[in-house]
Amino acid sequence: MCGVKETQCTHCSHLQVCSYKEKYLDAQKAVDNIMVHTGDRSAIYLRDISWIRPVLLECSYFSGKAPVMRDTMQSAALTAAQASGLRFMEDPT
Repeated sequence: MCGVKETQCTHCSHLQVCSYKEKYLDAQKAVDNIMVHTGDRSAIYLRDISWIRPVLLECSYFSGKAPVMRDTMQSAALTAAQASGLRFMEDPT
């Protein structure tokens, strides 16, 4: 397995403050390194068996990040729409 593996932590809003991140990543690394012994005195990594899907652990504290708007025109339109929705609270007199 080459490169960097993207995990659930990558997309979690708790990424910077999580106290479970290291344990989660260690557990995922252990799962990635599981070997299955074949009948002929050899072994193969579970991840290398083509008919088995990759095993990805799920954290029960996962909270997805909110999408970030990068287009200022969309952001301005959304702000205007939100402001117009709040006008019902104004005093009509």
